[in-house]
Amino acid sequence: MTHKRWQTYKLGEIAELRKEHVAPKGKRQPYIGLEHIEPQNLRLKGIGDSQDVISNKYKFYNGDILYGKLRPYFKKVYQPKFEGVCSTDIYVIKNKETIDRTLLFYLVASEKFTNIANSGSSGTRMPRAVWS
Repeated sequence: MTHKRWQTYKLGEIAELRKEHVAPKGKRQPYIGLEHIEPQNLRLKGIGDSQDVISNKYKFYNGDILYGKLRPYFKKVYQPKFEGVCSTDIYVIKNKETIDRTLLFYLVASEKFTNIANSGSSGTRMPRAVWS
């Protein structure tokens, strides 16, 4: 049910993926992998070190939204208050000017968004959310 004065947007109209790759042995930065994001509760359970990861990573900035694309039903969502790098199994979502980033964070963390991500995921053993 949509409020009469609310406007409906497609995800791509209010958010975009940040796809800034970082080389494996770049400068030392905080690292967030799927193992660092607690399922269901929007918090971190730890932070890693980028120097310990040998694969490419994505750069994230203060206020971006990190969304675990592997098994989206785990709802691994976090909004860091710092910049660093993360696993490429995590979408880095940046708000567009049309929406407040905190509001976008709670929309992405909602049950409805999780259900949509699950229904559009691909793979059987380890389904991945698909951004489209």
